Amino acid sequence: YIDRIHTYFHPGLSRDEAGTAPTDFLPWLASWVAVSLQDEWDENFKRKFISNIVPLYRLRGTKAGVKKILEIYTGEEVKIYEFDQPAHYFQIEMTLSETAENLRRKQQIAKTILDLQKPAHTFYSFQVLVPTMQIRNQDFQNGIIVGKTTILGTTSNR
Repeated sequence: YIDRIHTYFHPGLSRDEAGTAPTDFLPWLASWVAVSLQDEWDENFKRKFISNIVPLYRLRGTKAGVKKILEIYTGEEVKIYEFDQPAHYFQIEMTLSETAENLRRKQQIAKTILDLQKPAHTFYSFQVLVPTMQIRNQDFQNGIIVGKTTILGTTSNR
């Protein structure tokens, strides 16, 4: 084991990458860089998240840092609008292409990340845009059912 100790400190970007930390070591490695991993994240996403967090520390509390970490988490484009009035106010706008049952959870985690990464003296509004119609790949195998396997009509989820 001692000859592989260096691999324990490298999360890698995928489990297939040589010289990366074992899967069961990822939560401990994440704790070293002050990251909480979600159980529902797959292993490759956890590795990517840990790998990207350290370079983001120098951007913590900046517009660029908030934008980048939310984009890493969601895999979607994030827009940040800053305003002169009221002072220290900004608005986050992002699209989440999620099923209805996952939307609330992903939105909650994104908001938690935002609360941890934003400058302490600022406040914001958070707008999540939802595609007006979504059809997932597995829908074609099982049949499309409006309201069950598709999302219709909602453009904003606050």
